[in-house]
Amino acid sequence: MRLFWRLLKIDPSTTEGRRLVAFLGLTFCAGILGGPVSSLLSIYVDSQLRQPPTFTSTLLAFQLAMTGVFAVVSGVVADGLGQKRTLLLGLVGLPLASAVFILHSFWILAGVVLSLGMTNALQTIGGQSYLLAAAPRAKLGGLTALYFLGNTLGGAVGNAIAGPAADRWGFTIVGIGGLALSLVLLAITLVLLPEAAVAPESRRARPLELLVAYGQLMRRRQIVLVGVIRFLPTCFYGTTSLLIPLLVYRLSHSVAVASLYATASLLLSTTAQQIVGRVIDRVGPFGPVRILTGFLPIVAFLTALATENLPALILAGLGATATLWCISTTIPPLVREVSPVASQGRALGLVHLIWSSGMLIGTITAGPFVIISSHLPFALFAACSVLAFPAAMALRRFIPAITDRVVETAG
Repeated sequence: MRLFWRLLKIDPSTTEGRRLVAFLGLTFCAGILGGPVSSLLSIYVDSQLRQPPTFTSTLLAFQLAMTGVFAVVSGVVADGLGQKRTLLLGLVGLPLASAVFILHSFWILAGVVLSLGMTNALQTIGGQSYLLAAAPRAKLGGLTALYFLGNTLGGAVGNAIAGPAADRWGFTIVGIGGLALSLVLLAITLVLLPEAAVAPESRRARPLELLVAYGQLMRRRQIVLVGVIRFLPTCFYGTTSLLIPLLVYRLSHSVAVASLYATASLLLSTTAQQIVGRVIDRVGPFGPVRILTGFLPIVAFLTALATENLPALILAGLGATATLWCISTTIPPLVREVSPVASQGRALGLVHLIWSSGMLIGTITAGPFVIISSHLPFALFAACSVLAFPAAMALRRFIPAITDRVVETAG
């Protein structure tokens, strides 16, 4: 166990270490409880509510839009009420989601899915702002990678448990179990997760003042540049996450091959994230984000060329997904560098709104364009992603003065 903490560069005997260990553990548990909701939803709607897939896709599109819009409010909540309270409000979505599998109601499903858009935003912004406040700058890259890894592995564990359980005992039992465990997780988070630091000026500010201050954030050039780096690759990710598994299935005529691709993509991407996170801790986020945004258009164009050849598509898809995930790892450290501590929650909220917009655009446009040509959607967003590289190159010149940055304190 001591070796494990050394690898993570965390000392659990310190206040800082206990805070980070508790946070990462709770993130993993939240992934276990939240992952099955999204993965089983389409199956539940089809088998229990007898609704077509278009119903599920429409609901999820509205949920994604709700998440993006409410990310702005979540940033205000994080800067005003604190990171822990924001995270707690977000975790309320876990027991709420479990109610879908218990009550078997069309209207409850629609209401809950839309509500999950709001709680997902709160959970994401609360979690990432907590990480920025709790993690030392020298460890933020690696801890960001672990934060994403906890969500991913948690979701994988949750799916491995919930799927067979639904087959054997039904969705109602899965819902009851999820509801009970979610309430336990909320109580544990409330009691055991220590508070993270909130800037005094944020506590004094009124919610309306914090909301209006978004205008000042959007006028900061460095925030705009981070937004460009977040938006353009995410458009491409919305397309790849939807189309590549489908194209792999069409070329292979095998669900197993498509599933193996998804598994390999997950393993490679999470491994690459850990490596990039450690590099960020050593050299900072600016060098890695320049390399990654420079490499992305190359692998994106290769993906566009490979859509009719199965081995080439799998290799290009793995490279593209790993690159996109690594770019995501640089975003929280970049936000910490370019925004004052008192506005980091709102900066994260703005960036998450941009992420949701990119995912929505990439997903919506992928379907119609792939009908015209399997190459077209990938080529389009590959061309757009070229602009992320000059944004990354220009970012370093617009870093705020050292007085605006977080002052590191010992736990």
